[in-house]
Amino acid sequence: MSMTPQSVRVLFFCIFILLLVLQSAYVPIRHSGVRALFVRSVLVAITSCLLYIGTYPGFFGADGIFLTRAFNGLYFAVTALLPWMWLVYMVRRVFIKPSLSTWIRILISLPVAFFAVASILSIWNGWVFYVDAADGYMRGPLYLPYVAILGVYLLVPMFGCLSRAFNKRFYVDRSMYLSLSSFGFFTIVGMTLEVFFPDLPSSAMGMALTLLTNHLSDQRGQVSADPLTKLNNRNQFNIYLDRLIQNPPVEGKAYLFVLDMDKFKHINDDFGHMKGDEALLIVSNVLKKVCGPKGHFISRFGGDEFVVVAKYNGEQECDGLVQEIKAALAEASANFVCPLSVSIGYDAVKESGETIPDLFNRADKKLYKIKKSR
Repeated sequence: MSMTPQSVRVLFFCIFILLLVLQSAYVPIRHSGVRALFVRSVLVAITSCLLYIGTYPGFFGADGIFLTRAFNGLYFAVTALLPWMWLVYMVRRVFIKPSLSTWIRILISLPVAFFAVASILSIWNGWVFYVDAADGYMRGPLYLPYVAILGVYLLVPMFGCLSRAFNKRFYVDRSMYLSLSSFGFFTIVGMTLEVFFPDLPSSAMGMALTLLTNHLSDQRGQVSADPLTKLNNRNQFNIYLDRLIQNPPVEGKAYLFVLDMDKFKHINDDFGHMKGDEALLIVSNVLKKVCGPKGHFISRFGGDEFVVVAKYNGEQECDGLVQEIKAALAEASANFVCPLSVSIGYDAVKESGETIPDLFNRADKKLYKIKKSR
């Protein structure tokens, strides 16, 4: 790391960006949720940048060679934690694994622990780096393996997200997975550039850009997604349907399906609201599984109501979707505290003079006509 005054300025800018992210995303670090894990990652990134500044040649004066070595060792040790924390964060956020088995945690932690210890010991033995008598930074024999291992920690979740993005089963969340897959890319590019241009703090820039884009994406998701089910919210539904009404499909017709859970109030009353939330998640997952691969738009409208917007050639195909949803829900709720079912009404978008309230009212009336007939 052949630091220059320009490099120090870049690092201070990265710290400024990370402090803004921290201020916006902050939750107490003692919390155990995904957001708290993200905040810890930001704090580690800020610490890494501050330690990086301490590696500047001559920062501690002519007699501060040991301090320069110490800051280099701490910088490499702390930076090794970031890709590991990113992997754990992605597993928790994307693959929804609240906890990993002890052996898996140990296995994925061993390489990081090894290089963190090797970085500290490099203060004396020069394994990852060493500082010569002129206070100049030099790379040790373990430097390239260090970079390669950290790259693996970033590549694993990146390719995991890409595989889901192109899997029809996760079609509804495709844009989210594509966005998340790009996050590790910035840090990998930054680390690679730093191998060839050691005077450029590109790894710190990559980390800051990764955390910033992740936070912005998360903020956008909170605006457009339902907090519980992660489906599109009512506002996104209105935007999508309005555009569809203005630009109807060339072939076939657009249909609005309104779904209402049967006896949802009894689930809350008899089994509690936690089970009610679980029931809503079962329904939302069924809709993702059935409607997602077909490219249909899915949204939670409110309460126990969901909506689906689909393009079909006629009511026969619509009835087929209704039956498919009901059959999938019966199977998915087989081990739930009670069987789950939904009533579904639908209607087609008129060719002219259509409005969202009129379309919704027509589908909603058919829905409640079905409910009353039972």
